[in-house]
Amino acid sequence: MARPLSPKQQACLDVVSRWLFEYGFPPSLAEIAEELKIAKPTAQSHVGKLLGKGALRRIWGRLMLPQGDNPHE
Repeated sequence: MARPLSPKQQACLDVVSRWLFEYGFPPSLAEIAEELKIAKPTAQSHVGKLLGKGALRRIWGRLMLPQGDNPHE
């Protein structure tokens, strides 16, 4: 069973998911921070926790959703 996400982690995941759907590539940490109105190190922390929980993964250094987890597909 997947570990639950905090509301802030879910907001971060939503930004990444939307960017992947709309633009075809993930946002940078600076873009995540700007959209969520948080500091870049805080965005990095949220992304790190999402990676640790398996809600995101890195492929060739880029953030991606686990296969089949894009709600926009």
